Amino acid sequence: MPWQPTGVDFTHYAHPTPLRLVPRSGPLRGGTLVTVTALNLANGSHSHRCRFGDAGWVPGTLAELGTAADRDGPRGAARTTLRCVTPLASDLPDGAVNLSLSLERDGQTLHTYTTHTLPFELYNDSVVAAVDPASGPIAGGTALAFAGGAGLARGGAPQCRFDLLGIDHSPECAACRPTPTVTLNASFAADADGSGGVLRCVSPAARLTRRQMLSGLGGEIPISISLNGQQFALQPTPLKVYSVPAPALTSPACGPTFGGTAVAVVGVSFPGVEESGLAMAGGSAYRCRFGAPDAPVPPLDVHGTHSAAPQGDLVHCISPLLLANRTLAGVLPPLSSYPLFVSLNAQQYTPAAELPTFSFLDPPPLPSIVRPLEGRPNTPITIFGAGYDNGCDYRCRFGILGTVAASYDTTRGAIRCAVPSPAAVGVPLELASTSLNSSAALPMAISLNGQQFHGIKTNFSLVAG
Repeated sequence: MPWQPTGVDFTHYAHPTPLRLVPRSGPLRGGTLVTVTALNLANGSHSHRCRFGDAGWVPGTLAELGTAADRDGPRGAARTTLRCVTPLASDLPDGAVNLSLSLERDGQTLHTYTTHTLPFELYNDSVVAAVDPASGPIAGGTALAFAGGAGLARGGAPQCRFDLLGIDHSPECAACRPTPTVTLNASFAADADGSGGVLRCVSPAARLTRRQMLSGLGGEIPISISLNGQQFALQPTPLKVYSVPAPALTSPACGPTFGGTAVAVVGVSFPGVEESGLAMAGGSAYRCRFGAPDAPVPPLDVHGTHSAAPQGDLVHCISPLLLANRTLAGVLPPLSSYPLFVSLNAQQYTPAAELPTFSFLDPPPLPSIVRPLEGRPNTPITIFGAGYDNGCDYRCRFGILGTVAASYDTTRGAIRCAVPSPAAVGVPLELASTSLNSSAALPMAISLNGQQFHGIKTNFSLVAG
């Protein structure tokens, strides 16, 4: 019996083979436009759908077939692209899922391909924590680090996006939208144990106005993070920016080599000083650096704090211990005067131009000679000794009578001061009797920086006047 035509066409097709996904990851909230490059995708009246793990099927858009130059598959099969948008997958755990494809015609599923699949990473946008450091100069250049869980590693193309115009908190700008933006590539470094990692990028220069910087809230730059180079998630904490501080002077300007001096650096362009034209509420991690980073002797970094004062913003820090081996292999002479740098984010320091200095002083040797050793209130005395010549703020202390200002006599190499009056300082001095011959022994001490004192073994005998 001869064959009879049925009027039905039969189409042969090869199994599609996915080759590449771009991007290779996306958030669980969906919306990622994924481009699938594959071999042997059907064309014409057929259509394809995509499924990511156990999420629902989504339609795909088939692009034109590749050119002859793209044919590298079996029997010259051409590479073809299929575009799918990932669905909401909030009920799925974050991690790797497989991409599956299905072939359809006239709304009917002809075949589902699960033999050849590619992994797609799902992640939660909340894997990124706060930025460190939390502030940086308005000129940019701050190396930012975002810590997070294992989800950070599931992105294949991390990026940071910065709103250069920042946040305007003025009432008339309540609906302002910060533009323009700049998007920069980021890098990811995993922890050794694989539990998480750090995503890093460098801040660009911002374009904040004087009003924004003087708003009382400081300059703020919103940051968005993308793990797949496509979808961005706004971070909860913006980057605070500030003008580069300009330290003017250090008080005191010297201290002993054993450290412990409470140093205050006065700056005319620190945050909060309106005369600078660029001010803000403060930095995020204050530091003081004693010494230049390119000096033969390594600099000494210590923690600092910030406070406002009428003369300008202050950065406070405690001078470090200056080690005895502060010379380089005995070739260089001992360093005593160090330039003092300040950082508001524990990373970027003030530029090396007209910096204040801090001098480390060796403790003066004992004993000291005091002349006279006895006298009435207001008696001028002279304290002779060695190592007094490099002080920055001389003081004398007389027991319970407290401290008085002193001066250095360059001619005699001595410290000069006057005995304070008990009445002047409001301290009752009880003598054994009121006669001129009755006296009180007052322990003495001197300071070369107005703060740290060195005791003198000789007491001063104060007689009633």
